Amino acid sequence: MSASWTIEGLEATVTLIVAVSAAELFNQANWQRVFAAKNETELKKGFAGGFVLVFFVILFFGIMGMLALAGDYEAYATYQKYAYLSFFDLLEPLPQFFYYLTLMFVACLCASTVDSLQNAMIALFSKDFMSIARICTGTSEETARGKACSKVSERSE
Repeated sequence: MSASWTIEGLEATVTLIVAVSAAELFNQANWQRVFAAKNETELKKGFAGGFVLVFFVILFFGIMGMLALAGDYEAYATYQKYAYLSFFDLLEPLPQFFYYLTLMFVACLCASTVDSLQNAMIALFSKDFMSIARICTGTSEETARGKACSKVSERSE
């Protein structure tokens, strides 16, 4: 039997393209942090601090998920409640202040992620456009860089 196009196959293809592209953009964002570091010591401190913070955030949400599962195992086992939303089930009995606090935390996480993606997209696109321009004009990278620097210095004078 031959393969045929289906909606599910198209969804899987689009999902794969988006996932790989986003992973490459996050990789670019990490490299930007590497090149922005003052020296290797500062780089190691930054990555160690990031590792510790991410570790404890993941540990926190993992423990909260287990607590939610322990609190209402039957509902999660029969899919009356979804496990990936278990943290929000723990928020239900809390005062409304915690809803706002969680909303602010989620907004900060989203903003930092979008910021990394935007920086990576600009860096990749500008690098690609500059490469295409150099190929079209037949100039080397050093020549193109020199022309760009002279234009900047002319504007600043």
